[in-house]
Amino acid sequence: MRWQSARLIGAQALGQLSLVAVIPVLTRHYDPGVFGAYQLALAAATLVQPVATLRIELVLPATRADDRVRTLLRRAVASTLAVTGGFVAACTYLALTGRADAALMTAMAATLVLVYGWVSIDNARLIRAQQVQALATRNLVAGLLSAVLQVGVALAGLEVVWLAAAVGIGRGVAVLLTRPRRTVAASRPEDTFDLPFGGARAVRTVLSGLLSSTVLQLLMLVSGGFLGAAAAGYVGAAQRVTGAPASLIGQGVAQAVQVRFSRALLTGTSLLAEVRAVGRALAALSVTVAVGLALVAPLGSDWFFGPGWEPVKDVLRLLALPVALQLLVAPLNPLLVMIGAERALLRVQAGRLALSGGASAAAAAATGSLTTVVAVFAATTVVAYLGNLAVVVHQVRAHDATTLQQTPPVPATGHETVPALGAVHAAERTEGTR
Repeated sequence: MRWQSARLIGAQALGQLSLVAVIPVLTRHYDPGVFGAYQLALAAATLVQPVATLRIELVLPATRADDRVRTLLRRAVASTLAVTGGFVAACTYLALTGRADAALMTAMAATLVLVYGWVSIDNARLIRAQQVQALATRNLVAGLLSAVLQVGVALAGLEVVWLAAAVGIGRGVAVLLTRPRRTVAASRPEDTFDLPFGGARAVRTVLSGLLSSTVLQLLMLVSGGFLGAAAAGYVGAAQRVTGAPASLIGQGVAQAVQVRFSRALLTGTSLLAEVRAVGRALAALSVTVAVGLALVAPLGSDWFFGPGWEPVKDVLRLLALPVALQLLVAPLNPLLVMIGAERALLRVQAGRLALSGGASAAAAAATGSLTTVVAVFAATTVVAYLGNLAVVVHQVRAHDATTLQQTPPVPATGHETVPALGAVHAAERTEGTR
């Protein structure tokens, strides 16, 4: 299991490293205002993703019954298509009314919403089936191909909208290349130990996801809204670097953690033991990341970004610690949804938004200084993440105490697959099919 996790994280790191490596090409072909438009579209797409997928990608890995899985998949696909259609309609309206810049940004957001929703839903299928090899290959291909296509877009002098198209094509091809082969298998009926995912849970889960997405994009939104598109460009470029460790290995870490949590839930073993083991590893990694970002990243910023991007250096230093804590806490949060504690997660995200959002907006309005806004955001984010971690530990301990002995365990087989997953097809249950 450790080797599979390392392979998953390594593939994600290589894929995302290629996306970071193309930044000097992009910043030399697009000025801060134009690049800021792309970053704002990316922020909008990330913001609405919880609505697009209904956060079903967090529920699927912990769902035993095949009938319920198929129902959840249909809901997620329908919701993603509906949200994408809304963006397309908005883009059409803006174009017809002569607001070309806004239409361009909305078109990029529509592309990213569709692709991110599709990939996250299909990734959840692979996590539930413990199909780690296919997931690792997908992460690698998506990053490499998207980066190559973005370089081609920049060198060809195409409009910024094609940067979003490059991401869409790269990720789409990666999914198509790594979809499991389908074979005939018997379906497992409804499992009484699955937690229902009805309207109330869905609303709380989507709201917590919306709040989380808002907080993650908060600095970009506040900077762009109060200080202009150029400030959004500076922040966006800095976040692509400070977020590089999280981007390089964050998704891979989150996927590896969800594979472990899914296995524990489906086999009826202790979650607290898993959280402790994962937490120790992530804490050591976070310390290393914080030191590296604060001391090393600013040194090469002038060469990396080129002329006209000097403010990025201060942003890099200030974001080091909150980005490192994100790497520690973010992979653990999906567990709250998997165990039905989305109400606690909603409270956590609401508190983060109120604290960081209110303080950052107030600092922007009062000072008009990008450095001050980033400093305030960083300080409040650190406090919020520490509180978040405490909530996760408390909820997991309560889950183990109240439900662990009530759920019949699924006998382990010693393989890297979860037994008795029913209609998860044989190719999805067997490593090495890709």
